[in-house]
Amino acid sequence: MSVPQLIMRHYLCRALLIVLLCSACKKSNKPGQDTELPNTGTTISLKGSVVDESGRPIAGAIVKADGQQATTADNGSFSLHNVKTNSANVLLVDCAKTGYRSQIRRVTTIGGNNAALYVTLPYKDATMTFSADAGASAFLPGGVNVQIPAGAVVKADGSAFSGTVNLSVQHISTADPDFSLKIPGGDLSGVRTDGTPVVLYSFGMVDVEMTSAAGEKLQLKSGRSSTIKFPITGDQLGRAPNQIPLWHFDEATGIWKEEGLASREGNVYVGNVNHFSTWNVDAPLRTALVKGRVTDACANNVPLRGVLVTVGQITVQTDNDGNYWARIPAGVPFTLSVERRLNIGRTFTKEVAALAEGSTNVQDIVLGCGASVAGRITNCSGVDYASFVTMELDGNMIANTYTDAESRFQLYGPKGADVQIKLYNPSGEIVMTSASVPETDVVNNIGDIQFCAPDQNLEAYFLWRDRGHEQGFIIHGGTAIGVTDNGGGKTTCAVQSGQLRVSLTIPGMAIGNYQSGHVVLEVTGTRYIGDKMEIKVTRFGVIGEIIEGTFSGMASPVGGGDKVEIINGRFTVRRIAG
Repeated sequence: MSVPQLIMRHYLCRALLIVLLCSACKKSNKPGQDTELPNTGTTISLKGSVVDESGRPIAGAIVKADGQQATTADNGSFSLHNVKTNSANVLLVDCAKTGYRSQIRRVTTIGGNNAALYVTLPYKDATMTFSADAGASAFLPGGVNVQIPAGAVVKADGSAFSGTVNLSVQHISTADPDFSLKIPGGDLSGVRTDGTPVVLYSFGMVDVEMTSAAGEKLQLKSGRSSTIKFPITGDQLGRAPNQIPLWHFDEATGIWKEEGLASREGNVYVGNVNHFSTWNVDAPLRTALVKGRVTDACANNVPLRGVLVTVGQITVQTDNDGNYWARIPAGVPFTLSVERRLNIGRTFTKEVAALAEGSTNVQDIVLGCGASVAGRITNCSGVDYASFVTMELDGNMIANTYTDAESRFQLYGPKGADVQIKLYNPSGEIVMTSASVPETDVVNNIGDIQFCAPDQNLEAYFLWRDRGHEQGFIIHGGTAIGVTDNGGGKTTCAVQSGQLRVSLTIPGMAIGNYQSGHVVLEVTGTRYIGDKMEIKVTRFGVIGEIIEGTFSGMASPVGGGDKVEIINGRFTVRRIAG
């Protein structure tokens, strides 16, 4: 990097720090100056997709909006018609499925135009169990810590609770490439204690949920508080103020609400909260509006619907006319991008200078033609077969799509690259084939690909020993997946079929012996937790290949009861993310 570039970067960082410090102290923002969107309210249709953390579609998720409900299909898609936005043209959408963290997103549209929504549901596993009478201190890799005092847990109605608590903690880091897809609400809209609307610039979030053995939601007792530590990512250390407002997510409105302050201690923020929700350490900033249209250079610049556009820390999706819009923090430079892995391999990136408060900036995006790989999926008998399709380069997913009505797909990639095309069915089975992306803006049609059953079973087995009685359990024929968390340095593997489920959290991402693994077993409706089980990973493949190993140790039934010994446990899953 040249000296002038270094100087420019230095001044940009200083300018951003000043903006964050000053904005955190201000209590006013001028409503109405940050938008050209009409406040009328209208009836629209909403279409979208619900996916997991790896980008794979989730079937059977429930999507609710304006009193209506839809269930996602095998390809994760859903449609809601004749839903009405509020007076600010905002529609609140609730997406949920058992085993995943629910998401509430705010969708903003203009006039009567239909909208699109792409929702990511993170996996949900218990971080630990503890006795309400004893309290707990939960740690996550990277520096997250949640401390719960003894005797500070009550039922949602405030009545006493003294049983076993399931504690689930999730860190939503700004360093996560999918940060903008995981944040509750989706648009970082906030309101200060005096009612002033703001847009937030986030330094990270921690979601905390407590439930009883029966699944009943629990809360902190009135007058008691919990201490939460939020790690500050390395790229934000230089601009993180010494004090910053705390915000909790209000599920009823989909808006972040200011409540308290967090103080910086080295590379973490420390704050005290008196109830659990998703908590956020953010600078409240005045706003500007970015809007534009996305068009296709390969089709006479027709507008493109459903393109995911990332604007700074949030991601929005184009409507039927290819339009997008986003309220962002004024005074903060940002990156405008169409990310390859979210948009069938098509890509665009532009660095944009900080915008003035209340201004509107038009950023139209033209997606170039690009080189692509196309094909058709059939079963072993040559009949059309619906499939989720990914393109991977050097073990990383760079594009994905779902086959169309004729079981065809088309994915764009780096010109001249040798890639892997991987096909997934709803049970997690995978077929792989190699392909080359053309050197020029043309399509490489690789023809028909047959989806036949793989030659390796994906399963889990364990022997259950309880007071001298032994029983073997085997889970096969269901979903078996492995997901790594590069930011947190851990691997989650899950095998599920019917009422049997094994979920293993491995504190690492490689072959080896792990003495502090976290294992959740669900056997015919009862959940057992093993907090410090021994997990041995004997095989750790790249994405699309196998993760397998063994596990053993003691597990306790949620809600109390005798521990059981788990021996000779083994698992074989397909790695789908990381």
